[in-house]
Amino acid sequence: MYIPSAFSENRAEVLAGFIRQHSFGTLVTACSASGLCASHIPFLLRDRGPHGTLVAHVARQNDQWRALQPDTEVLVVFQGPHAYVSPRWYKAKPAVPTWNYTAVHAYGQPRLIEDPSEVLQFLAEMVQTYEGSAKGAWQIDDVPPEFIRAMVTQIVVFAIEVQRIEGKFKLGQVRSAADQQAVVEALETDGNTDARGVAALMRERLHQ
Repeated sequence: MYIPSAFSENRAEVLAGFIRQHSFGTLVTACSASGLCASHIPFLLRDRGPHGTLVAHVARQNDQWRALQPDTEVLVVFQGPHAYVSPRWYKAKPAVPTWNYTAVHAYGQPRLIEDPSEVLQFLAEMVQTYEGSAKGAWQIDDVPPEFIRAMVTQIVVFAIEVQRIEGKFKLGQVRSAADQQAVVEALETDGNTDARGVAALMRERLHQ
């Protein structure tokens, strides 16, 4: 990923927090004769390895799992909020349009998880993460064990110990504080959720 120094984010706690907040990622692998493959799936981030370990699953019918070999490198892309920035918002002129965005790229070698107990542990952790602890939250024990065992045969679970990670937070850092503040105020009035998310990140950094 092309990352000018002004937009680089390499703090481990920030990158881990970003992945957990924007955990629906894109798995990119080389798939032999068919070229590159991509799947859009939720990930869990475990505190294991130099940059953590990503754990996820794909449908067994999705042939991409066959590319998850331990001697290959794979890429997982996590995308955060992004928004168009109009030059009319800047105090300083002349200016041109741009796009502010956040993204994290994680690289590592995959490992298939085939032990049934590990698979069930992953599924329980996934459910707990996304269901939360609210009253009435669905639990894996809410369905018969034989149903779960049948479903498990239809998925492939894998782990990627992250060996290299890149964070790019392109949030107008090359502009003056006055220009950044003007963009924040414009984005905050936008009805788009992503625009407001970018504004929140920009405001946070303005006051660091």
